[in-house]
Amino acid sequence: DDGGGSGDSGDESGNAGTSGSGYTCTSDAYNCGDFANQADAQVIFDACGGVGNDIHRLDGDKDGEACESLGQ
Repeated sequence: DDGGGSGDSGDESGNAGTSGSGYTCTSDAYNCGDFANQADAQVIFDACGGVGNDIHRLDGDKDGEACESLGQ
């Protein structure tokens, strides 16, 4: 027994499907309302692949700038 407890697929560390920076980039996990400002949203948007992989749909007009409505 690995001591994991629940016996699921071992995903308990929370890092499955994350980018090298630790953000979830394989499923829609973030919304603009989750961020304090545009710059915070941009960090995750860029880390997850930007316009080419906008899994979170943070860039509605696909101009490369996430959550523009939040302001700087």
